[in-house]
Amino acid sequence: MIENCPRKDSAHDFGKNIIPNLLNEGKRLFAYPFAGYWKDVGTVDSLWQAHMDLLAQGDPLKLDDESWKIYSEDVPTTPQFIGPNATLKGSSINQGCVVDGTVVNSVLFRDVVIEKGAEVINSVIMPESVVKRGAKIKNCIVGERQLILENEVVGSDDKIELFTSREVN
Repeated sequence: MIENCPRKDSAHDFGKNIIPNLLNEGKRLFAYPFAGYWKDVGTVDSLWQAHMDLLAQGDPLKLDDESWKIYSEDVPTTPQFIGPNATLKGSSINQGCVVDGTVVNSVLFRDVVIEKGAEVINSVIMPESVVKRGAKIKNCIVGERQLILENEVVGSDDKIELFTSREVN
């Protein structure tokens, strides 16, 4: 696997490159049966779907089970703040987030800001991104440290989009 890293002609994908290369080299490979949740998140659509699966009612991972500890990165930041204008439904809001808009069926990573009047629907917002007042995001993954401008519309009903166009300064 390490040999695959510097290769420019490789997509560094397990199914397309790494496993076929190991087979071609005569390496022994093993498979193990697995009965739990599994999702290959190698595409924007599948990464989005994995996050939506976590939010779904009847989630097979049972993230709301208090007897099952979930460990995540320990980043020094503030607690989340849910403002007086915020509306939250079926979402996961991480530490350091400031939400004063509407967030529905979405995942907000740490230190995300959703300003008053902004709407985030069926989306994943990566760390330290800012969604300005009146912006509308639907069916998107917004990359880390991205800025969505005031009243900007990102995403649609037609497909899942990746927004990595404008970094926060």
